[in-house]
Amino acid sequence: MTTLAQATGTWRKSSYSNNGNDGCVGMAWFSSELRGIRDLKEGPDGAVLPFHGTAVDAFIRWATTNQL
Repeated sequence: MTTLAQATGTWRKSSYSNNGNDGCVGMAWFSSELRGIRDLKEGPDGAVLPFHGTAVDAFIRWATTNQL
């Protein structure tokens, strides 16, 4: 499994971000197994919460179904 130390990925800002504001959550897909979520206000060196890909995918499906 890929670790955060080995991971590279492109960070994407939430579509709910207003006016280009970095006061939101970003997510990166590092691999099929590893996702990272962080507070974009913290900048590129901020803390990253690692999640298994299946957990994030399940949450996204749930949130889309429940129209959050």
